[in-house]
Amino acid sequence: MKETNEPELEIRSGSRGGQQVRIVDGKHWTEAIRGTFLDQLALSANVRASAQAVNMSFQGAYKLRRRDADFARGWDVALREGYAMLELEMLHRARFGSTRTITERSDTALVCETMVHDYPDGLAMRLLALHQARIDAAAALPSPPAPGEGKVLKLDYLTTVLDAMRDRLPDAKDADDRMGGQAGRPASGA
Repeated sequence: MKETNEPELEIRSGSRGGQQVRIVDGKHWTEAIRGTFLDQLALSANVRASAQAVNMSFQGAYKLRRRDADFARGWDVALREGYAMLELEMLHRARFGSTRTITERSDTALVCETMVHDYPDGLAMRLLALHQARIDAAAALPSPPAPGEGKVLKLDYLTTVLDAMRDRLPDAKDADDRMGGQAGRPASGA
């Protein structure tokens, strides 16, 4: 097979519905680079490390996220996956502990190496508190209406859920108090 010096091209959808042809030169976010970046982001939940893994700048990743809605959606999915894996790792560590080696040395030789198994009780307590807060928040919500129940019941249910979500936001309660309890609610009589 004859080797050519022709550059590799990438064809993608343009912003105005047409197609763009771009030379793949290692300086642009090709589809392959985007995919690898998102895979790394799902594994690490770390933007800087993920950008470094594909030899791109993390600033460029943020710029691409601002201008490309599909990439931004992929980014959000990858971060959710990364944080879910991190949460599982923390739960495992809280339940089963972790092992570390303590090495003691003198000026000239190794004196002792000891394996220590730690249980991070503080981490376990924080995770349990977060879990209990989720359970309490879910218990405070009414059960969703059954399929076929009236629109009024569904609207009441959605209003209750949205009120509960708004109450969890730090500044929402202050805004609600300033507006006489009507912040974020649709005007009545519509």
